[in-house]
Amino acid sequence: MVCRPAIRIEILNKEETMENTIIITNSHPHGFCFACDTVSNEQVFVPIHVAEGYTLKPGDKIKAMLVPNFADKSARGTPWQAVRLYSEKDVPINQVSDELIPFDEMVLKFIRGGGYHSSQEIAAYFDIDKEYVIEQPLNRLFEQGEIVKAAVMSQSDHNPLLTLWAESAGKFIEVS
Repeated sequence: MVCRPAIRIEILNKEETMENTIIITNSHPHGFCFACDTVSNEQVFVPIHVAEGYTLKPGDKIKAMLVPNFADKSARGTPWQAVRLYSEKDVPINQVSDELIPFDEMVLKFIRGGGYHSSQEIAAYFDIDKEYVIEQPLNRLFEQGEIVKAAVMSQSDHNPLLTLWAESAGKFIEVS
């Protein structure tokens, strides 16, 4: 008998995100932050690419779009990750409107071409050597409800083995 680790796929859609006010609790010199969600009182990770364009310091309140933090590696756990920040007085240059930007349109067209694709496959298609670079337009499209994503997880690890992207959840199911 061969024992294989259990694989779990979690499919996220726009309804599994939430927008709440967060309070910055720790700001790192490298640009990322940690915060506390004022609704759930749970910890939030704010990545560098999301915090870029803001001057965030402990005690600051800001509205954020939050998604489950599948990439969490900490022992105590950080259940949420900010994927977008909103502020009335401080609008960063990288904030995206509800309209698609040209590169996002190209990524969306590729995904709508059929099936599902990993972040690595999409990065390779667009000749991008850093996976986190392609994650930005993919997450914007996800936030806008244009695509869905599935985090493929191993039972023994809290980090996704890979992230899959598709036009709809039905694209993840292959019918023979």
